[in-house]
Amino acid sequence: MSGTFSIKEDSAGLWRICRGHHDIASRLRLEQAIKQANQLSRDEQLATGEDAVVEMYVQDSAITLTQLPASR
Repeated sequence: MSGTFSIKEDSAGLWRICRGHHDIASRLRLEQAIKQANQLSRDEQLATGEDAVVEMYVQDSAITLTQLPASR
């Protein structure tokens, strides 16, 4: 199982971090969104020991930015 955090652009050209259908943070510059999502994924991986992933959605494609493997 993995925790996936998604970075998506909003209609104003700013970025938001989502987990499923829930916004975690919004109105961020891209650099802020990437840094915060990476930190969230590290925290998730440390807390659960499961995979953690950060994806950025651009147009209709998802690009994996970070993939932390489950700790054994």
